[in-house]
Amino acid sequence: HDQFTDMKAGFYSYIGKAFGDGRLEEILRYTGDRQRRGFEHWERLWECESAEDFVRATVHLLKTHMGNVAVTEDAEKFTITQDPCGSGGRLMRAGAFDGADGLYRVGRAQPMTFSKPDFPSYCAHCAVWNNVQCIEWFGHPQWCIDHPATPADPCRIHIYKNPEKIPQHYYEQVGKERGR
Repeated sequence: HDQFTDMKAGFYSYIGKAFGDGRLEEILRYTGDRQRRGFEHWERLWECESAEDFVRATVHLLKTHMGNVAVTEDAEKFTITQDPCGSGGRLMRAGAFDGADGLYRVGRAQPMTFSKPDFPSYCAHCAVWNNVQCIEWFGHPQWCIDHPATPADPCRIHIYKNPEKIPQHYYEQVGKERGR
């Protein structure tokens, strides 16, 4: 897992450094499109089965990233806390994006960075796949992500039981409006 994540992070870093942020987003969108059937399956699972089943599938995926995962529930949503996320969080805590030889950081705040500047290029795939593209395809993000402010912070994913209850903030941080 770690070797694959490191290779993927290196690829995203190279694309960003050599060709710029626009090309990095194109690559992320292309790879997201190639996985669209999986996102559609998750959407059907969420709509036809239950939010709990979608959460179980999400946690299974996240556990394959070998991070520490905890789930809490309240009346509106499930919150999945990864401390650290086994991929991007692991890379951030290892200092992979730091220094002159570090992996590429997207400098300018934009949708693929959850509107944050100086953003790890690897972590941009979550913004594009689980937020930007899901909003375009389904009208809402599947994962409402609170990306860590520092490497020491956990990554949090919220899965709302009713997509209509997703706060506007999760649309705005990726440059979208509710309803696509």
